[in-house]
Amino acid sequence: MYIHTENPCCIIAYNNIFTKQEIGRLELIINPTADYYRIDGFRIHQKWRNKGVGRKLIQQAKKIVKANGGKRFLVYPNSEPYKGEDYVDPEVLYKIYQHLGFQLEDLSADIKKPDHLMVMFL
Repeated sequence: MYIHTENPCCIIAYNNIFTKQEIGRLELIINPTADYYRIDGFRIHQKWRNKGVGRKLIQQAKKIVKANGGKRFLVYPNSEPYKGEDYVDPEVLYKIYQHLGFQLEDLSADIKKPDHLMVMFL
């Protein structure tokens, strides 16, 4: 697996450095006047899920956020599969993000619905 930072807002995982077949992608929104960055898009091809691709993308994003003075990393989980692939259930998405180090801001949020704010403090 090869992780490439296109720019501070787009990190792409490829299957290897030679063929550069995209297997995952993480896109950030940077707010230069605030202390946070927000995940705008995060997807992993189905056959590459549960193989550490998402963790590596998050690790690279954390480096970018820290290097630019970010103190918080935000996400509003919502399934964004590649074309032709299955959506991920919201409850599963929240568990994935929790496993990656994010916490629900509102612990009483209905996790059967997407788009509840999750935060990672750096």
